[in-house]
Amino acid sequence: MITREELYELVWTKAAMHVAADLGVSGSYLGRVCIALNVPRPPRGYWMLKLAGKAPSRPSLPPIQFGHPDRWSKNGEGTPPIQRFHRHPALDAWKHSDLHPLAAEAATVFGSAVPKSGDTVLRTKAYIADLTTSPAALDRAISLLNGLLTALNDEGHDVEVTPQPNFIRPALAFHEPSTSLQPPRKIWTPLWPTIAKIRNTPVGLAILETHKAVEMRYVDGRFSPSTGPAPKNAKRIWGITWTEHQWMPTGRLKLVAYSPIHFVRWQREWMLDGMDATANGFKTIVRELEEATRTLAEARLPASHVAHPNGAG
Repeated sequence: MITREELYELVWTKAAMHVAADLGVSGSYLGRVCIALNVPRPPRGYWMLKLAGKAPSRPSLPPIQFGHPDRWSKNGEGTPPIQRFHRHPALDAWKHSDLHPLAAEAATVFGSAVPKSGDTVLRTKAYIADLTTSPAALDRAISLLNGLLTALNDEGHDVEVTPQPNFIRPALAFHEPSTSLQPPRKIWTPLWPTIAKIRNTPVGLAILETHKAVEMRYVDGRFSPSTGPAPKNAKRIWGITWTEHQWMPTGRLKLVAYSPIHFVRWQREWMLDGMDATANGFKTIVRELEEATRTLAEARLPASHVAHPNGAG
């Protein structure tokens, strides 16, 4: 395992080909590690200029980027995979679009995801923004995610899909109240939480599509929504059939903010129906998040602080 400080000293002490050989990787892979850890490298021709006494002075090691790894190991033990942190095709594509990098990446990954049989939402094993959405609601979810991220960025708040081990992503309610069905267990959670850094206070963020209990009828090997008792003149159904209630996506999306610190219990929700999916549409929510961090900063002691959905209480 090597820290970013150690890597920085290595790449400015000897040529990259020798550093790569010492670490047992290729030169191009070493470049990706440096990008992931935000370690500056000597420019092309640096070592020839150094021999001639004309090499530029080396830049200082910049501060670690919020949510990024501070070390790397070839076998991956004790460190997150670096793929999430070096250049990604979706991020390059964003340079020519209006999407925030995390929204562009989510659109690429979720857009290519194929729901498995019985799933109501898209799943992925990628380290991606925290979205719980059906295929039908994906475009709207991406637009809302982009508006939120852009609004936070405009106010100077960083957002990362972060592997930091002291952050948690609790189970978040995605179902609407029902008397006919028990509350569901979680249907999908991301590999890492999405964390906004607001006034040096971490805030977890997730956009979820709500689900409601719908009566479904099993016919010919599959379930479909039931509209109640079959009409008298309906075509006769052969084989086994029955009805039951299942949790189905509604198309309604909500934003959930939560404390990612395990001993601080705080959540807040905003329903996003009719929300303007631009940065301007999220300005009020960002201001409310900024105000909430005043309380959260004080609550980062072993005590609980609970807020009701939509800010009540």
